Amino acid sequence: LSGMLDTEVRIGTVDLGFLNRIIIDDVQVYDRKHNEALHAARIAVKIDLASLLDNKIAISSAQVFGTHIKLYQASKDSDLNVRFIIDALSSKDDKKEKKPLDLRINTFIMQHSSISYDCYDVAPTPHKFNPSHIDINDISAHISVKALKKDSLDVIVKKLSFKEQSGLNLTRLAFHINANNNRACLQKFYLKMPGTELRFNDITATYRMDNSKPVEGSLRFNGSTAVSSITLSDFAFLLPTLRYFDDKWTIAAAVNGSDKNINIHKLSINSHSGVFDMDAKGYISDFDAKPRWAIAVSNISFTPEMSARIGKCLNKDGVAILPRLGHIQMSGNAESDGRVTQAEISLSTGQAGDIAANF
Repeated sequence: LSGMLDTEVRIGTVDLGFLNRIIIDDVQVYDRKHNEALHAARIAVKIDLASLLDNKIAISSAQVFGTHIKLYQASKDSDLNVRFIIDALSSKDDKKEKKPLDLRINTFIMQHSSISYDCYDVAPTPHKFNPSHIDINDISAHISVKALKKDSLDVIVKKLSFKEQSGLNLTRLAFHINANNNRACLQKFYLKMPGTELRFNDITATYRMDNSKPVEGSLRFNGSTAVSSITLSDFAFLLPTLRYFDDKWTIAAAVNGSDKNINIHKLSINSHSGVFDMDAKGYISDFDAKPRWAIAVSNISFTPEMSARIGKCLNKDGVAILPRLGHIQMSGNAESDGRVTQAEISLSTGQAGDIAANF
């Protein structure tokens, strides 16, 4: 490996199990600046040897423990520190006919692992997710790859959890995705964060493929949420001011559409504390031309407490008047045909009475 990669590779011990099992402990791979790019406490793989005779890769189990990967670039235009490893492992003969991928992994388990990436010419943003500075820790995964071929995919993620330095805390992610050249289905989707439990009913999509690319206009999809709740402060890693919204909200949604439009048949958000409620529906169409959209809001209501939180979130002095208006309730419609936007809004407050406006 050291000779092939032209870098330093260290391996502690190798244990060859009966016929088809191998265990490697204390693996270290360094980049060409002599920094440790990979350290794995243990890698264990059990392979179905019979499948290799049929040009298939069938792994009964793969286990990775205590693996730490460090990736970095000096700038966006420079090579990744492990690019030379990727190049060394890639096929050098482009003219040689490549055998189609046929991979199956019954059980893949990863525990106590981490991965980091830094682009050194981009400034960090503490407490906010930054794709140029990623530091993921406490990775735990249990995944089953039932099929991975050129024209099909069948993957079950039984559990994926990790923490990221920005404050993202994924307690559990689970789903089953099955796709081929004509149809894809996402089933049993479940996402859990400290204050969030998001569930989807089956999300399905149909399409046509031509030379491994979707045919324009062929996509159709639909999906809806099951009983779900979110806490916006869980997403403060994207927008730090969301830390002010620490109560739990129930959410329900149903959508369908195509590659040119999205129809939102239902969007309902209700806070458990009663500070905010919303019921709406709408659509967006003509993505590739002049977008058209419409929204119909049957109810938006929020209390002075919610108004104060919005003011903190927006950090605008003018918003400070909202809490003085008392309980605010609105309904209305808005639409745009790509050129003109029109809106009709009815507003009722605890202080100012009813207001109607047209724009």
